[in-house]
Amino acid sequence: MGVLFPFNAKNPGLRSEDTEEVQILSQKHKSVLCTRLHYLTKQVTDKDLAIIGRETLKKVEKISSSKNFITKLAQRVKLLHQILFDSEFPKTKTTKKAITAGLLYFITPNDFLADNIPGLGYLDDAFIIRETWFKVYLDIKTYLDIKGIDESLYI
Repeated sequence: MGVLFPFNAKNPGLRSEDTEEVQILSQKHKSVLCTRLHYLTKQVTDKDLAIIGRETLKKVEKISSSKNFITKLAQRVKLLHQILFDSEFPKTKTTKKAITAGLLYFITPNDFLADNIPGLGYLDDAFIIRETWFKVYLDIKTYLDIKGIDESLYI
């Protein structure tokens, strides 16, 4: 199985071909999910931020699977949550909104593909977090560098 966020070895911020998990989604599904993420990004509020603060890590602890993409999804969600709530790390309003929207989608159980569908329920979440990752990649890279965290843990 591929990894959730494929990176070009020479430039980790560049996308390479979609992974096996993302390939399962049709182009129409991907388009719908991107539209949903775009809409959520424009609509996020401080109330959403509070909900994410309470619910994200609870949900991460509930998901478990032998599937590599779910393990990587959980790691990346934890990192995005950490970046969002690290008061010492400066974030633009755009970055805050993008991460908030991605995590808000993640914590919603009955989203595009209900999370309780075995083997498929987290594909849409993985795609949304993947898109969020790419949108804020430079901030993620900066955060990892500042904190001295090995980027390969998330690839």
